[in-house]
Amino acid sequence: SIDVLSRNTKPAVEIFADVAQRPMLPAPALERIRSERLNELLQQRDEAAAIAAKRFSNLLYGTGTYGNSVIGTPESIVRISMDHVRGFYAAHFVPNNTSVIVAGDVEAGRIIDLITTLFAGWKRGPEPPRPSVTPPAIESSRIYLIDRPNAVQSEIRVGHIGVSRSSEDYFALTVMNALLGGLFNSRINLNLREKHGYTYGARSAFAFRRLAGPFVVSAPVRNEVTRESVTEMLNELRRIRTGDIEPRELEDTKNYLTGVFPATVQTSGDIGGRLLDMELYDLPADYFDRYRENIEAVSVEDVARVARKYIDPDRAIIVIVGNAKQVREPLGTLGYPIHDIDIDGNALPLA
Repeated sequence: SIDVLSRNTKPAVEIFADVAQRPMLPAPALERIRSERLNELLQQRDEAAAIAAKRFSNLLYGTGTYGNSVIGTPESIVRISMDHVRGFYAAHFVPNNTSVIVAGDVEAGRIIDLITTLFAGWKRGPEPPRPSVTPPAIESSRIYLIDRPNAVQSEIRVGHIGVSRSSEDYFALTVMNALLGGLFNSRINLNLREKHGYTYGARSAFAFRRLAGPFVVSAPVRNEVTRESVTEMLNELRRIRTGDIEPRELEDTKNYLTGVFPATVQTSGDIGGRLLDMELYDLPADYFDRYRENIEAVSVEDVARVARKYIDPDRAIIVIVGNAKQVREPLGTLGYPIHDIDIDGNALPLA
């Protein structure tokens, strides 16, 4: 992407087109990026939140799409060569796999003519392969415990596969999740933070992607309340499935979502991002024009329906990164099998 003053649009697009079609891809840059990525991975091995997020994704999706970190693994980063980089560029950076989004103080006719001229010589290529998601089946909830002997907190992730961005239930799910755990005053945070004092912040989220992304509830909590925190998370998931939703609670949630929406389409960058969403996820042309209308139309029955359809606390992956000596025995009272794994996901024998 590129951000420029309107008067510099033409030279900027000329440079942009040249880079897109004829990138230099210098070898020294690969070595610099390789070193940066390896250092980043090394730092993440000391971060409980990063460990929990990685292991949750891998356990949910396996080794395929969405199962691995986008920055790679030490082994994959070391293996990447300039041939790999050039091959990826040749396979994926083709006009039949590319959209150009422009937002700002420009005349549509002029910018279209300019882009058409600058990209006229770009040759089509074979259709790039599309990723697929074939996650392992989750028959029942289970706990994966990663030991950090000196930790005073546990990082918790509870969740399962969610839905794609193109789901017809997107608006109902957006409202339902905001009510459940997407806002500061949502149920999960009010329960764990305000009522019980287990954490400084707990939340839930759907990762709406081209394919079905994860649904996850997350929080850092004190070791001694790890079991209780998992229990309350699951309780809130079960509660929202029952349809126990006050009309005022729903209205407050919808009012917040519709109220903040205008602030998300203020700048040229905001608008460009929305246009990109429409292109990536095959959304209709009036999608964002009707955004607030669609949010306002969500009913109590809609929230309960999508909660029952898309949330299943009885088939969840539960990842705990914390002091195993402190948390294992209390977690055992929940009745779920506990699997000990290391930070790379390898199974460990019981101590």
